[in-house]
Amino acid sequence: MIARFMPYLRLAPYAAIALLALYGAIQAMQARHWHKRYIGAEKAHSATVAAYTGAQIAAKALNAAKVAQIESERREMAYVKDTEIRGRIDAAVADARRVWAARAAQSFASGSTASEVAASSVDTSGASGLSVLDESDVRICTINTMKAIEWQGFYKSLRAAE
Repeated sequence: MIARFMPYLRLAPYAAIALLALYGAIQAMQARHWHKRYIGAEKAHSATVAAYTGAQIAAKALNAAKVAQIESERREMAYVKDTEIRGRIDAAVADARRVWAARAAQSFASGSTASEVAASSVDTSGASGLSVLDESDVRICTINTMKAIEWQGFYKSLRAAE
């Protein structure tokens, strides 16, 4: 039986070369195909990275705008609160002066002479019940009183929240 194929064995090297050439051509086509897919995937990845980078830059700009808006609102609220507090302090100082003036007028009306009221106003011991208040002292006392009142309200709100 082998003798029957013997004449064709001389073609075996050519057949092997043809098969190897065919295999090489298939491999070359596969390599080209996968190289194109790799280049396409690389381009898609680059486009994705560019899109995400652009989105990140846009998000940072939006965040910066939001931060600026919040800072502006915070400054405005702080200004309003500061103006309100200053107004309350000025009103409290004016009220303290009015009370002091009323006490001085009451003392003067009770028969004290102007020199006695002036002398009692200089009294730093507070024995006469009246004393001259320095502007900065009045302001400091008023501010501290207002702070104490505000803290009391704050602690009451905390206890109510519990």
